[in-house]
Amino acid sequence: MKKIFFTTLILMSTSVLNAKNTECDINVDELYKQGFSQQEVLDICEQSKLNNEERQALASSTYRKGFFIAFGLGLHQTTKSGINNSSDYSGLRTSLNIGYGITNDLLLFYSNNVNWYSSETQENYYGDNSETSTQAIGLTGIGIRYFTPQNFYFIFVYGVTAHRNLDTPEDNYNGNNGYEIGLGYELTENVSSEISYTHLNFLDFETESFSIGLKYNWY
Repeated sequence: MKKIFFTTLILMSTSVLNAKNTECDINVDELYKQGFSQQEVLDICEQSKLNNEERQALASSTYRKGFFIAFGLGLHQTTKSGINNSSDYSGLRTSLNIGYGITNDLLLFYSNNVNWYSSETQENYYGDNSETSTQAIGLTGIGIRYFTPQNFYFIFVYGVTAHRNLDTPEDNYNGNNGYEIGLGYELTENVSSEISYTHLNFLDFETESFSIGLKYNWY
């Protein structure tokens, strides 16, 4: 009988010791004072340990923090409006972002977005000797990305504009200012999709562009 008593006592002491040694965010002694059984204390501590692991996993999910670089490729539809006329263009859109993740949800970056298109010029009133040239309009500035818990993110970029004619460099000129607003979704940790609206101001015309594309991010 003594053996059974001491064996039971030892087992009970071991259980209490295990409960006290279990990683908890709460005071184990206080649980006993409140009348919780040994098994209940063990269960509470185990749940607390699981919660700690979940929080640690969440804390480690900060891959966007720190330096990053991103390249984007997509399509655009642009309307160019002058004093007396307007025209529509479409083509490829490229983008480059270099920046720093201040937090896992807020990114600050340098941005360079370029819309490429072909434009036909006419030598005279009747359209004789028309030529096609490759041109580009772009926005260079500072941008932010803000992420939601659902992996959507908002984009805002403000900067200066530029126009480039690859066939006749003498037609190159810088513009005034412009901005971009957009919405993105993170498909994976590195790949995201984006849609955006861009408004660019130049001396004698302005452009409005809608674009869609994919972006690859190195965090």
